Amino acid sequence: MATVYSNKITVSVAGTTYQYSLSLSTNTTSIPATGGTATFIAVLTDTTLNQPVPNTVVTLTELTTGSSSTATTDSSGTATFSVTFPANTSSNSVSYTFQASATPAAITTSPSPVTIT
Repeated sequence: MATVYSNKITVSVAGTTYQYSLSLSTNTTSIPATGGTATFIAVLTDTTLNQPVPNTVVTLTELTTGSSSTATTDSSGTATFSVTFPANTSSNSVSYTFQASATPAAITTSPSPVTIT
């Protein structure tokens, strides 16, 4: 499974610095014209303590349509999404761009998007 993007967020709270990493990966970067399903995995880590961040809601958003779904991280900081793509009845290629976001410790992360064509 290839990592599509990741980023780190640094937050200072009352003089203490925290760092978080949110990474997003998918099991495919190509969907057949007949449609199909892709699995997205978001992993949220507190890089200051080198620990996963459990029980945090992660939102996966398709940026063109604005449609989104949420999942809560498990004890390993992982949130899993299953996205079903409709059949493409057009003769043109269709692209989807996804972005994951989370709010650990009252901060918002917003990493760079990933495009699936």
